[in-house]
Amino acid sequence: MNKIHIYIVLFLLIISSGCKPDPALVPANLRDEALLGKWLLKSVNIITQVDTNTPTQMNYNTFTDKDFFEFKASNAAMYSSTLIGKAYEGYYSANADLTPNPLVFKSGNFSATFYIESVTPTELVIYQTTSNTLAGVTTSVTNYYTYKH
Repeated sequence: MNKIHIYIVLFLLIISSGCKPDPALVPANLRDEALLGKWLLKSVNIITQVDTNTPTQMNYNTFTDKDFFEFKASNAAMYSSTLIGKAYEGYYSANADLTPNPLVFKSGNFSATFYIESVTPTELVIYQTTSNTLAGVTTSVTNYYTYKH
């Protein structure tokens, strides 16, 4: 009888070790269904402010179909840029509980953090802001990216 128990235990161990792991569940607050789909980059507005001087703006609107974000329900994402010359496959999170609403994309060692300005069924506006102080002069640069569905 003990031999039967040993075989049953061995059989159960073999069966359980051959199972695939369950897919990771992404918390609801890190998913944003409004982002799902492919978004083509249509314009970039760069605003530069030096100290309290009047900000300057530069606008760019010449992009290709290789400048895009694509978001999937599993939080998988692809970011492609002709400026970088590469497409990255990775994952995104968009924490709707925070203000401003961060949009983080990560692919291996490449990581980018944006903030969602607005999202509608046809338009996504995200931005990044950097600030640097050198010799007592503070320069802030904000890049607004407008994507279309």
